[in-house]
Amino acid sequence: MLCETPLRAADAAETLGVTVRTIYRDIDSLRGAGFAIEGDPGVGYVLAAQPSTGPLSLTRDERRALIAGAKLVKAGADAALARAAATLLKKAQSL
Repeated sequence: MLCETPLRAADAAETLGVTVRTIYRDIDSLRGAGFAIEGDPGVGYVLAAQPSTGPLSLTRDERRALIAGAKLVKAGADAALARAAATLLKKAQSL
């Protein structure tokens, strides 16, 4: 399981400034899109597996923006984000 601590819809709604019903609709939409979200109303929800987005179709300028942004993040102080940016750069440069 990717996340072990369930997030209650009420807490997510308060944090995001939306209604609980909006959170429930969003969870249904994410599940419909293939995200492995486990849980139930009143108990909480967890993302059970790393989502897979499939292949991206980017314009030339979108690809350039993605690479430029990843280079900035890679140079930043957050080590985890820098590692993620490095792997993103490899993927983006192979498109």
